[in-house]
Amino acid sequence: MRSAIRLFIGFLLIGFVACGGSDPVDPPEDTVSQNDTGEADSTSGTDEGSITLDEGPEPVDEGTPEPDAVVTPDEGPEPTGPACEDLDSIDVAAIQANPVLRLHRLGLGGWDITQNMICDETTSGDVDGDPSTTFPGEGDVTDQSTFGACSPGLNNALIALQDLGSGFGLDIRQQIKDNADTGSINATVEMVDLGGGNWTLNFYQSLVAGDNTYTEPAEEGQSGTWSICDISDASASPCEFNISPVSFNEECAPLVSLDAVLTDGVVTAGGPDQFFSLAIPVDGVGTIDLSITNVNVTADLDTVDGQVSGISSGLLTGVIPKDVILVLVNNLLPPDIGLPPDLIISLLEGLFDIDSDADGVNDALSVGLMFEATPVSILGMAPAE
Repeated sequence: MRSAIRLFIGFLLIGFVACGGSDPVDPPEDTVSQNDTGEADSTSGTDEGSITLDEGPEPVDEGTPEPDAVVTPDEGPEPTGPACEDLDSIDVAAIQANPVLRLHRLGLGGWDITQNMICDETTSGDVDGDPSTTFPGEGDVTDQSTFGACSPGLNNALIALQDLGSGFGLDIRQQIKDNADTGSINATVEMVDLGGGNWTLNFYQSLVAGDNTYTEPAEEGQSGTWSICDISDASASPCEFNISPVSFNEECAPLVSLDAVLTDGVVTAGGPDQFFSLAIPVDGVGTIDLSITNVNVTADLDTVDGQVSGISSGLLTGVIPKDVILVLVNNLLPPDIGLPPDLIISLLEGLFDIDSDADGVNDALSVGLMFEATPVSILGMAPAE
């Protein structure tokens, strides 16, 4: 049981911080939270012990398996490959002419993972647009010693997910840091200056380029090393990267593109109808798509002599609907885990804090992720797999 939950939580976080993918599910309309008291809705997503989805793939009712039964996760959309069939049509030179930065530092609830998490305006946002709702609040996590309740009006269920994972021996904050430091996750953003304070932010999934390789540490607790350019160190930039083809749609345009405004050095982007479509590469399976809706991004844009030198104090917030989580569970749980996906979902119901379809039932997770970014050098396109 614990191994299944650890696997799912790990896959969920890997997916959340990996940019790229294909066309998303339709963003939910009038996203609201039913958690007016700051506590999780104990009835969220349940109907006499079963799970019903109004949208997306419906799970197969295979009943409750015997203790040693094997449940094959065969529901959900098929894994996809690159949507752009003519990669030569992508104007790489135009991308190279703009500032491109890699999100080299990612954080949850604060940068220092040895300290308790905090939920304030630097780590979380008002995801549901309702200042009267807060999650997690007092009593919404199992180990209050690792977390203080969110400031009024803020929502970040990822903090509660960290609390759940720690109960099963999984440190999500450490995993996020490791994914960024070792190059498992390489989210990059192209910043296109349109003039007059208007910008376009194009997000790509990228791959470490050239002969720059990572060597695992000899002993646990030590840091690994990069052979040429330390991608975890902002002072080493610009390191070299290639853009993955999964970052483009069928028209070979950037899959994730946000209109942004720069005011007094602060970049803001996103809104109720904005989304990320994220790609999770899975060995032996292909690419699993993950959609995050209601996306908002805020960050300080750092410049030197008028040139973009970095992004600091970045915060990305949004919503992951339950049907998207179900797709992840169905596609990513090993076939021999012996647990039905519905059971894993039911264990996570207490974390659903957003009512994405205004039916009075919480059916989605609020998310908040801190980031910093440093300039990189784009060599070209990575080959299609």
